Amino acid sequence: MTNTFDYLRISVTDRCNLRCKYCEVNPAHKLSPDAVLSFEEIAHIVRITAQLGVKTVRITGGEPLVRKSISSLFKMISAIDGIDEVTFTTNGVNLDRHAAELYAAGVRRFNFSLDSLDRDKYYKLTGSDRLERVVDNIKQCSKIGFSPIKMNVVALRGINDNEIFDFIGFAAENNLILRFIELMDISANAKDFFEKHFLSIDGIKKIITQKYKLDSQQESNSNTKGIGPAVYHQLETGVKIGFISPVTNHFCASCNRLRLTASGILKPCLLRAGETNIMNLIRNGVSDEELKKTIKTIFDNKEKACGKFSENNIMFANMSQIGG
Repeated sequence: MTNTFDYLRISVTDRCNLRCKYCEVNPAHKLSPDAVLSFEEIAHIVRITAQLGVKTVRITGGEPLVRKSISSLFKMISAIDGIDEVTFTTNGVNLDRHAAELYAAGVRRFNFSLDSLDRDKYYKLTGSDRLERVVDNIKQCSKIGFSPIKMNVVALRGINDNEIFDFIGFAAENNLILRFIELMDISANAKDFFEKHFLSIDGIKKIITQKYKLDSQQESNSNTKGIGPAVYHQLETGVKIGFISPVTNHFCASCNRLRLTASGILKPCLLRAGETNIMNLIRNGVSDEELKKTIKTIFDNKEKACGKFSENNIMFANMSQIGG
């Protein structure tokens, strides 16, 4: 693996204001406040990774916008030498409370997750009746000036596979980049849901091509691919669509990131074995040089942590604890 470590994803909380079927499989199990990294600890880790070449930081959760005073963390990280961009992934519910302040702090783009445009299905998937609020928030963020805004949709057979063209229309109407993501088998507790509702990227493309022609794969650029694993195509209408296939087509060979969980565990790969508790090292007084060496070793050994998803490699009960 010859990739450069330049991207760090940080989960700042395992808490969320939604209860999505494929994510929150054990809502009763939550971290205590003292078991979560402080903003100062997060900033310290980012400073070390910036010295190793990290230029982009993505804040995730759980739902990152439920953490108190979250805008201050964005300001702290943005001020670190070497960090070019701080962005985030959200479910969109709390954007109205934070969007203006985040934009003022220098955040210019973000991803949001929305798996249905149907009010009843949205409620069944998330346990919340806030679809209209999310849609209004996204439109307001576009007016504020955020761009690009990427809409993440987990493809769910028998649930939202009849909304594919609705998603495309919504993306076109609101100038969004649309991304379809394969459902992952994240927990033994959610295995039945996975087996019943998994839909491959190839299956999604077959649906899309019933109505639209997908152009050839686009070249990477800052407004489209960014730094993630999506493969992008463009419809003749101009809508950009990304496809992320963690199950049917692993993208390990091009991975440039590490993941830091809310509890301070640095993971070389999503939902695969291999992790180090960085929080414990910091709270036990490890030197910056030793911390830097540890982090570099974790990235250098990423290839050994990669492989096929399996129950034996699942280290967390909830996706919300990792930061998807």
